[in-house]
Amino acid sequence: MTDGVYGQDWTSAEVELCVDSYFQHLELDLAGQSFTKAQLYRDLASQTGRTTKSIERKFQNISAVLEVLGKPWITGLKPLANRQQLLADTIEARGDALNRLDSLPPFSSLHEGNSL
Repeated sequence: MTDGVYGQDWTSAEVELCVDSYFQHLELDLAGQSFTKAQLYRDLASQTGRTTKSIERKFQNISAVLEVLGKPWITGLKPLANRQQLLADTIEARGDALNRLDSLPPFSSLHEGNSL
């Protein structure tokens, strides 16, 4: 599948869709519930017109923002520091979701052995 929006900036709607999905799956991950990342990427790709690889990289960008904020991120989605300001703003606007993460185990214990 080619990226129908290759070279174009991510829209606010695309970023919000990815951030919402990421947070839902982060809660599953932290609760020890499994899910298939590849299927998640395919679902989001079909909704956005982006490639599955593009979605995966966006998820790694979300991990990077969460790491900067001292929050946990989805296992296996190591932070990828190349990110747009819209992404950081969208995540920071999720105050309730970020606050819920504060009640979870510390980042270091969640990602022990997953050094960057």
